[in-house]
Amino acid sequence: MNTKQVGFITFGKEGARIVTADGIEKVDALPDPPGKLYKGGAGDTAFAGFLLGYLNGASNQISAQIAMKLSNAKLSENSPHPSDPQSILRRAMPRVAQQIFNPVAGRSISHLP
Repeated sequence: MNTKQVGFITFGKEGARIVTADGIEKVDALPDPPGKLYKGGAGDTAFAGFLLGYLNGASNQISAQIAMKLSNAKLSENSPHPSDPQSILRRAMPRVAQQIFNPVAGRSISHLP
């Protein structure tokens, strides 16, 4: 588990920032998904994604990638509170699991809390 203090601040289309004692690192936003966008809750979803990675031992940069992917998936939801909140995870996590989590300490997404 990470033990250093870190901050993660979202800025909408401007991406996010990782704040540590070493400085501030810019995280680029992903391109908007096609179709109508509902932006409510995207920042909260990004923060939850960052925590998902960070609390499972991923680096700040990997945690930020997870954050941006989940936030991007949230943009295409038609409500701040979808009837199936896990739909965001089901849509985004297959890519996250394949591209990010499998290489991190040999973990797979099925082993995350």
